[in-house]
This record gives sequence, structure tokens and C-alpha cells, in this order.
Amino acid sequence: MSGLKRQIALLLIYLVGVFSLERLDFGAPDMLNLHPFAYVLIVLAMILTIIVPQLRGASVFILLILWESIYVVLWLLISPQVNPLTFANLQVTIVELILIATGVLIVHGLARHVNQLEDTIESIAFGEIPGRANLLEDATEAIKVELTRSRRYNHPLTVLVLEPDPETIQANLQRMFQEMKLNSARRYATARLCQIVNEASRRTDLVFRQTKNGRFVILCPETDPQTSTILANRIQSVARESLGLSVAWGVAAFPADALTFEELLLKAELNLLSPTTHPLPAPQEPTGKISKRKKTAS
Repeated sequence: MSGLKRQIALLLIYLVGVFSLERLDFGAPDMLNLHPFAYVLIVLAMILTIIVPQLRGASVFILLILWESIYVVLWLLISPQVNPLTFANLQVTIVELILIATGVLIVHGLARHVNQLEDTIESIAFGEIPGRANLLEDATEAIKVELTRSRRYNHPLTVLVLEPDPETIQANLQRMFQEMKLNSARRYATARLCQIVNEASRRTDLVFRQTKNGRFVILCPETDPQTSTILANRIQSVARESLGLSVAWGVAAFPADALTFEELLLKAELNLLSPTTHPLPAPQEPTGKISKRKKTAS
């Protein structure tokens, strides 16, 4: 943040200096009579470099070549009859090229800090969720391995689907983020729910997230539906205590409910019930069982 402040201050000092340059008296009147299009080009270069993503992420050398080339083209188009090699014109041309290059360097540094700030805000509030939750679309091989192992050894396997309840998000989180829209609050709640899911799950469980609907899918090897229910209730209890957030969940078991992951996922989604439908067990029961399962998995 301090770097961003320095870049903004440097940009303001630069702009004040550029637009006050002709007012300075170096001993000869109108010694630096800059072209009007040079001022326009400097401002245009700064604005476009900040707001255009392609320019904001471009190399500083590309930006220098681009804007210096545009300056030369404008010089030739606007004043084709003027000889740029005379001493007065050459002096002005060199000064303008230096001013454009300096402005590009400053705005490139500012754009870099803006990119870093956006990445930081996105990673904290809305972006990639840290932890064990990988994208479901990228986990095809890991899912196939677990299903193959369950088929081969005839071991139980369940698929548990969870998502934050939109009603409780609106009721409890909008007070904290009144200036944010409901979608932003939902994404924040999803990030916090991911932390809870990661802490409650065993090391052997595979945690995935679905970006399109903010759901989490937990693949639980060696787990029957009753144990998955304990895990879901544990997550729901922690979410209510820490966030005031209720969690809807549904579970499907292999091979009783389906034989493929796609069918298990669909069955679990069909079984997705409102949080009020799932009564919470005694607080100590899920905590003790899950802790025991974690120790066993470890």
C-alpha cells in the first residue's frame, strides 16, 4: 500500500511539473513551446495504460515503443511541413519524448501496484479459496481412483454436497457488509465455509468446490452415510457458531444409491435439504467422533 501511495504522489508531482513547464523562465521567452498534442498524448497514455487490461499488463518496453511511436506519427501528421531537425524543433522534440517516456514509466509502476492491490483484495475476499478445496472439474482422475478402489475392495464411499444457505447469508452478513451486494456477501461466506470444511474434514477426504453455485463436494472414502451425516452436522454447527450461517447438505452412498460419481453427485444434490430439516445433534457427539476419525486417519 505504501508503494501505491508513493506512485500516486509521484504521478501528481509529474503532472504538475509537465503542465507548469512552459511557465518556467530559462532565459529566453517561449524556449519550451510544447505541442498541444503532446499534452493530450501524455494524458491519454496514462489513462489508457491504467484502464485497458492489455496495456496495464504489458511490458514497460512495449509501452515506451508504443507511445513514442504514436508521438512520431502525430508529429508527422499534424506538422508535415515543419522541419524537425532544426535546433528549436529538435529541442522541443527531445523534451516531449523524455516527458512521454517519464510519464509511461510512472504510470507503468502505478499500474503494477494497482494489479497487486486487486490481486490481494480478490484473494482475501472473492478470489481463489486457500486450502484443500480444488475445482471439481479438475479432479476427474482423483475421483476415478477412489471409485475404482471402492469397487475393487467393496468398500463404502459417500459424496457429501454442501452450500451456504442464501437466506441466512442475507440475514446475518448484510449487516456487516451493508455496502456490498448479496453476491459479494455470498462469495465471502463461501470462502469462510471453505475454511470450516477444511478444518472439519479428514486428511483422507477429498474436498472440491463448484464455482458456478458456491457448493462444496466432499468425497469420503471408507465412509458410510451415518458418518457423513456426523461430518455435515459438525460443519453446520461450526458455521452457525462462527458466522451465524446455516448450511444445507445432502449425501449419497456408493453402491447403495449410485455406481458412478456423476450419479452420486446428482443423487446428493437431489437430497440437498434445507438446514432446518437437519436437526443438530448434541454438540459433543460430532466433535468427539470426528476427532477420533482424524486421529485414525493420521
